[in-house]
Formats: sequence, C-alpha cells, structure tokens
Amino acid sequence: MTPRYPFVPSWEPQTSICDILKVFPTVGVELERLGVPPAAVHDCITVGEVANHVGWNPYTLLSFLIPTADPHAPTDSRPSSQVDQRESCVAIVQALRADHVRLLGAYIGPIREQWEHWESKGYPPDYPQLGLLRDEFETLCAEISCHFLLEEEELFPYAIELHEACTAQVSAQDALKILENKSLTDDGEIIALADLLEHLLSRFPEGYKTPSDAAAKSLKAENTQDTGRHLWANLVAFRDSWLLHEAKETTGLFPRILELENHLLRKN
Repeated sequence: MTPRYPFVPSWEPQTSICDILKVFPTVGVELERLGVPPAAVHDCITVGEVANHVGWNPYTLLSFLIPTADPHAPTDSRPSSQVDQRESCVAIVQALRADHVRLLGAYIGPIREQWEHWESKGYPPDYPQLGLLRDEFETLCAEISCHFLLEEEELFPYAIELHEACTAQVSAQDALKILENKSLTDDGEIIALADLLEHLLSRFPEGYKTPSDAAAKSLKAENTQDTGRHLWANLVAFRDSWLLHEAKETTGLFPRILELENHLLRKN
C-alpha cells in the first residue's frame, strides 16, 4: 500500500526515478506499463528522460505517476445520487488514463521495437515501402502522444472540475469560470489520425497479412515472413484498441461532460 505523507516533495524533471520509488513504490508498476525498460529504472534515469521516452511533458508525467490523494478517504455527506455521479466520472477518466498507459507501453513500444529490429536486419528488397511505412508510424505515434498529453493536461482535469462543481458548494462566479476554461479534443483531429493509420495499414505488404490475428501472434519471429506477420498482427491489435479508447470518450465521457455543463448552467 502506498504510504501517506504529510506533504509531497517538489519533484522536478531532473529528479531521479529511484528517489520517487523510495516514497511511492507503486510507481515502478506504472513505469513498466508505460514500456520503460527495467534496466533504465535500475540505472535511476530522470523523470525528464522517462517523459521523453513516452513523449509527454515531465510535469504531466509526474502528476500521472504520483498519487495526490488517499483513495481510502471517507466519502462526504452529499446526496447519494450526486456522489454516484462524481464517482462515475472519475471511473471513466481513470479507465481512459489506464488506456493511455496500455496503448503507449503494451502496443506502441513493442511495435516500435519490432520495426527497429526488422530495419536493422534489412527489409526484404521486394518491399521498399516498409521503410516509409515505419516513418509514417513514428509520425503517427508522435501525434497520438500529443493527443494523449492534451487529454491529460486539459480534458480530464476539466471533466473532474465539472463534477467537483456539481457536487460541491461553489459560487456562481467559480462555476462559470470553469465553463469559460472549457477544453475538449477535436473530433477532426482523431478522424485524421485514424485515416493516417488506415492508410498505413492499406499499404502493408499483402504477403504478411494473415487470415487470423491469433494465428499470427502464435508464430515465433524466426524469419522475415514471421516478423512481418507479427508486426501486422500487432498493428491491427493497436488500431482496434486505440479506436475502442476513442469510442469510450465519444460515448462515455463527452455525454457526461455535456450533462454536467447543462446542470451547472441551470444551477447558476
């Protein structure tokens, strides 16, 4: 269990990960899920180096890794319907943040390593487009990482602030100020990124596409054919998981935000 402290030290980008682990041991699990190699953690790399690895702002990474409240704190005496609403929103945000970790560490990280390994061995001469596809994948990863960063810094805090305003006693001025600072992601941006990924997949060599993703994942990457099939299977799995994440926002978080905004306007 994470220890409770009367204060949280002022962590900075140059802070060693080992120093944070002394206070919050659970950070090690989150780093592993983000795809940070254990050897790097053992070498006590800095927060800034980890942030650069995942493409995030160091301070956003710090707020993501370090708990800021006791999850076992007693609830207040607000009406049950209001408390349930707030917990539901928090659950949605937590699920989306967990998706960020999974997509960056369990999908993008391994795919990048596979592509680097294949490039180091030399692409098959029959498929010169593979080098270009890898560059496009790196561009896509950078854009998706920026999108996740925007959600961590603006969208998720805005959703939580709305719930805090609807379940706590706040002044009309403070409530309206929250609405003035509204920040939502752009659907057009997501559509463009999804189109880019689909365009990349459409040009992947047909010879490496298998009829069953499960069969492809069971192969050992012992030759070029197996490497290509593994990479294809992981790219498709990443696409499906990422689009599911975006659907959670569209069908879960955004409607809840709209409900809370309307409630806040009526209340004030």
